[in-house]
Amino acid sequence: APPKATHDWADDDEVEETTDLPPPQTISNKDGTKTIITFRYNDQGQKVKTTRRVRYVTHKETVNPRVADRKTWSKFGLSQKDGAGPAPDTTSVGENIIFRPSINWRKDAKDESQDPNAQSMKDKLKDKKVKCRICNGEHFTARCPYKDTMAPIGENGAADVAAGMGDE
Repeated sequence: APPKATHDWADDDEVEETTDLPPPQTISNKDGTKTIITFRYNDQGQKVKTTRRVRYVTHKETVNPRVADRKTWSKFGLSQKDGAGPAPDTTSVGENIIFRPSINWRKDAKDESQDPNAQSMKDKLKDKKVKCRICNGEHFTARCPYKDTMAPIGENGAADVAAGMGDE
């Protein structure tokens, strides 16, 4: 077979796709697997036959019934017209916090308050306020109304876009 001319994706000229390769074949086997046979040309221009055996496995996952029931609820309020799944403008994804309730939580709290390092840390943080890293407002950075439009202060792209200083 003559070597096939390789085509670069950036070339402007139209290339005629040769159809001298047979179409892919899929064969279902008795043991539940499928055999997929495809043909292609390698770098030397030779025709190569590729045979793959695939076994499809169905993975079932048990979910809490209450969680499954909540997924069927329709959205309400301002999110009523949103599509399925979380919307990035109304949902802030945080890390999962594992909550382990204990019987003697009051005793644990007393032990924590008697720790001298914890008390000195509380004294240091007594006069501190919450400060946003994006706009320096008195809210958490995750709750900042400008988090999608502004970069945190001190990073590239933190220039004031309204003043015409951004992306130049």
